[in-house]
Amino acid sequence: EQPCLTVTELLGCARQTVLKKQLDWYETPASAYAKFRGSMFHKAIEGSNGGAIVEERFTVMLPSGVMISGQPDLIYPDQHLLLDFKTTRYIPKEPYAHHILQLNAYRYLVWETYEIWNLEVAYFDMSSCRRLPVPLMDMGKVESFLVQQGSAVTEGLTGSQLPERTGEDGLWQCGYCPFTAECWPQGAPQK
Repeated sequence: EQPCLTVTELLGCARQTVLKKQLDWYETPASAYAKFRGSMFHKAIEGSNGGAIVEERFTVMLPSGVMISGQPDLIYPDQHLLLDFKTTRYIPKEPYAHHILQLNAYRYLVWETYEIWNLEVAYFDMSSCRRLPVPLMDMGKVESFLVQQGSAVTEGLTGSQLPERTGEDGLWQCGYCPFTAECWPQGAPQK
């Protein structure tokens, strides 16, 4: 039986997702703090969103047979709006590419229940907040990406070969990965 993979697992490096499911690994203090800080912001906003669907988990089967799930922060059905919160060191002027992909993957995930036509990401740093509109991606392209990543992860979990390392656009993820030494024995290339 294939595992249910989360949107977050599919958006990152497929190799990292497989290794996290196969090997023991430990959270670094910096990574644990980042998750704690994000949880604080989520708790603070949790109770004040009338009419919103708050952190509900959605599950869907991809055409390839891979089951995926995800939990968007807020959905406002009447506004056809999906809103996600992100803590960051510096608030960007435009949404980060991986957040655009994540929110569009959530849109794909919830589409059968809620037609979403507006995506926004709210970035928080330690002093301010900014909500930014997120461009809508073609649903077919989002589905194709999720199928490709889901297949890479499931093949890595059931086969004898690990998925390829993340591509050049994803090298920033290597700095946050507990398996960098296994993937890049001579050190990850600098971008």
